[in-house]
Amino acid sequence: MLRVLVADHDDGARQRYAAWLADAGYEVSQAGHGAAALALALESNCHVVLMEALLPVLSGVEVIKRLRAQKLGVHIIVVSAGAPDIPADVALMTAGMFGVDHLFYKPLDRYSLLAAVADADSHLAVGRELAALAKSAAVSGLR
Repeated sequence: MLRVLVADHDDGARQRYAAWLADAGYEVSQAGHGAAALALALESNCHVVLMEALLPVLSGVEVIKRLRAQKLGVHIIVVSAGAPDIPADVALMTAGMFGVDHLFYKPLDRYSLLAAVADADSHLAVGRELAALAKSAAVSGLR
């Protein structure tokens, strides 16, 4: 089962996202600030992290940097209130440079969230298949 961590300082948004994901059959954990999100992501071995960009205690950017440094292969979805003076394509390119897989602006709707998580699940499945093939090839090469 895909494990998703939802990190948002807004209790209502966090609980709404978590409910949508749980209703779709995902295992969900929640954090209200960046330090808790990082700790939970590392402890729970989650597959997907859905986080708001501006988390308190430890910024979203710092959480992303630390997760990427661990090379966990976690899929990161960021939700932002946005910056009206930054074009969407520039924001997306910048987010990608930080290791963000999907970027959404608030308000986030259920269907966009579920599509992004399903996309993450597909990417992770392909990664697992490639790893299994590589392992099989390595074993075959040893014979």
